[in-house]
Amino acid sequence: MPLTSFFGGGRASHKLPNLLCIGMEKCGTTFLNAAFGSSPDILTPRKKELFFFNEHYNEGLDWYLSWFDFKAKPKAQWVCDVTPSYFRSRKLLQRIKSDLGSPKIIVVLRHPVYRAYSHYVHRLRHMALRLACYGQPFMKEVHVINIRSLLFPRYGEYMRRITDYFPREDILVLTYEEDILNPTGAEAKLSTFLGIPDLDFSHMRRQRFNDGSMPQFYFGENGEEYLSIEGIDYRIPADTLLLAHAKGTQVWRGIKPEKARANIAAAQHWTRRLTTRMIEVLFDFRFEDDLKQLHEDFGVDVVQWRSRTEAVAYDIAMPELKFLHKVR
Repeated sequence: MPLTSFFGGGRASHKLPNLLCIGMEKCGTTFLNAAFGSSPDILTPRKKELFFFNEHYNEGLDWYLSWFDFKAKPKAQWVCDVTPSYFRSRKLLQRIKSDLGSPKIIVVLRHPVYRAYSHYVHRLRHMALRLACYGQPFMKEVHVINIRSLLFPRYGEYMRRITDYFPREDILVLTYEEDILNPTGAEAKLSTFLGIPDLDFSHMRRQRFNDGSMPQFYFGENGEEYLSIEGIDYRIPADTLLLAHAKGTQVWRGIKPEKARANIAAAQHWTRRLTTRMIEVLFDFRFEDDLKQLHEDFGVDVVQWRSRTEAVAYDIAMPELKFLHKVR
């Protein structure tokens, strides 16, 4: 049943979301969500990424609206849901169209290879947290069909799909390089798109969101161990496996040594540096033709991406301070 059929009967003061950021992951949508949350004209939910239309659709309207504190911003013009995975299927777009009518749509794009690598590192963390013995190198992921669409989406194809459901004038395309790293650009575009003349992100410019780091296992296999990393000594408890990652340190105590070793061995195959050659090959192999079409259809400046080929590597994640032994 469409959500709009529930609208009324004591819910007149509750607006359904009329602004959605539906893509893409690892393109700066966390920054955008925080910036929107700071505006009195835009109401955001209590957490980013509600996953309503893909994972919680059967929960219904009450569940969806319960995440929005309408009393906090009673004069907000826009009710915004930032869930960047919504772009991934026609079913989700159809649900949004059917239930929300004609919301404004924002899509944030990024150099596709750098975005893919950022998503790959994100995926490594999730697989490592499951102790999945995952050791797939980055360049091999493009040949795995179910992973290829996750890490290496063709922007042009997805954008044309979005326009099958929503008119072009209701879609704003931003880029990570032009609009997220330089919020002044985003302010101007969003002010026009949303009709908010005084939209101001100046207080956000020095804040950092979702800084990535390469996950790293640490294992105290032979009793309590001390590791020296860049002049800092860490104490790893006996029979304990640590996974340091961007959001903290996961601890497995009393883990079987063979399981710990298997995950550490798999991690040796992780791609820890994205080289210039990798960027050039992937861009030509996977994205070149699609990005030309993206430029023609949506005016996105893809030249900025084609000219960027500098290598990148994430810092290795360190254990939390509670495992600190001493600093030399």
